[in-house]
Amino acid sequence: MTLDRRVIEITGSDRIKFLQGLVSNNVQEGAEGLIYAALLTPQGKYLFDFFLLVDRKSV
Repeated sequence: MTLDRRVIEITGSDRIKFLQGLVSNNVQEGAEGLIYAALLTPQGKYLFDFFLLVDRKSV
């Protein structure tokens, strides 16, 4: 099995609030480091999983 992963960067003052309402894991203000999360449909069905690398300026 091959993992097809890409890197994107999310910046801006509301990036944490945006992600908190979008992904399955808790992305709280002040959290830093690696967070494993998933993107689900509105019905809760799995779409994608990914890692978030959170620092003070970007995700």
